[in-house]
Amino acid sequence: MWQARTAARAERYRLAVRLRDAVLHRTSALVELAHRGRLEEVSAEARTALAAVRELLHGLEHGPESERRLAPQPTGADLVALCRTQGASGREVTLRGTLESAAGLPASVTLTAYRMVEAAPCAGDRGPARVRPRRRRGALHLTVTGVRLAVPGPVAERLRVQATAADGRLTLEPAGTVRVLLPLPLPLPLPLPLPAGPGPAHAREVSPSPHV
Repeated sequence: MWQARTAARAERYRLAVRLRDAVLHRTSALVELAHRGRLEEVSAEARTALAAVRELLHGLEHGPESERRLAPQPTGADLVALCRTQGASGREVTLRGTLESAAGLPASVTLTAYRMVEAAPCAGDRGPARVRPRRRRGALHLTVTGVRLAVPGPVAERLRVQATAADGRLTLEPAGTVRVLLPLPLPLPLPLPLPAGPGPAHAREVSPSPHV
């Protein structure tokens, strides 16, 4: 029962963070820009906020974490298939590194990495892109290069929302490089052994009374 309550609290926290970043902060920025009369920036900020809200709704449409576990989750091999699919559509996307880096990861980390690899190369760039996953120091490091159009605008906000929801860190470089650090959850501690109870009562031998 306590695992269910912990999972529910974690899900509520993730939703609160995503709502705050996608709605509250962006709406406050829109009000400030409109007050200053900077209409072009208002339009750009509105599009970014809309992309963030769409990403939030996408997560809600797939139900809570307990329901998402029922659906097949992407694996490291699916990252290879995803890059090949994007290549078949006319964009050369190469996966560098070994699949061992993405093998055996928690489903939530693999899903976040999959969505980011799905989004970044589809920002509209025409040149080749490279995806490199690495596992190091309790985290998955994901680097995507050749995605200059993913650094600003709606795609960047989508990546930012995904990284925040996974308690990760996102770095966007103007040259067209996306760097993501996704921490791996710590393993649950082993349950403590139960304290030893009182041992069985030992029968005490009583000598027969000489008066019997």
